[in-house]
Amino acid sequence: MRLTRSFSIFLALTLVPVLAWADINPGLYQEYQELLTKYLTEQTLPGNGLVSAFDYDAAMADDELAKTLVSQRQALEQFDPETLEGREESVAFWVNAYNFFMLAQILTERPDGELISSVWDYGGRLNPFVDSIFERKKFVVGCKRLSLDGIEKGILLGKEYQSRGWKDARVHFVVNCASVGCPPLRKQI
Repeated sequence: MRLTRSFSIFLALTLVPVLAWADINPGLYQEYQELLTKYLTEQTLPGNGLVSAFDYDAAMADDELAKTLVSQRQALEQFDPETLEGREESVAFWVNAYNFFMLAQILTERPDGELISSVWDYGGRLNPFVDSIFERKKFVVGCKRLSLDGIEKGILLGKEYQSRGWKDARVHFVVNCASVGCPPLRKQI
């Protein structure tokens, strides 16, 4: 009981800063927010835990999905990350970019037209001759090609953030790699 209470307090202290980021860059992520609002279900567990599930089948049945994803990608391609002001805005921007790109990846790259059962189905872990989805530089922000690893490890946990005092291991509690063991997505960005 004591351990559960301590862990709940730890999670609350860890996730509270993430909730404060909700109003940062709201217009930039309008399409991503729309996807989360329509297709993400959150459930609070005993002890204030949280699980979430994205309804990929319903999203793929949406006639507007391709348009929504293209529009969000274009917004990120045209955005200049040098305009980000301060730690909160910057971290919120990159966390949302990572989570959007992972979600878009699963919705758009479906081998044989089917959803993957694991992100490792894209290659990498079991096939050393194919880059994992985390290593592929296929995501564009401000005209710069990035990988998911580049966003997480090169930016959020990278040297520049470290030199500014922004590097924070709690980023692992907010980036979602679309695996069961990853932190839950949240409905509100």
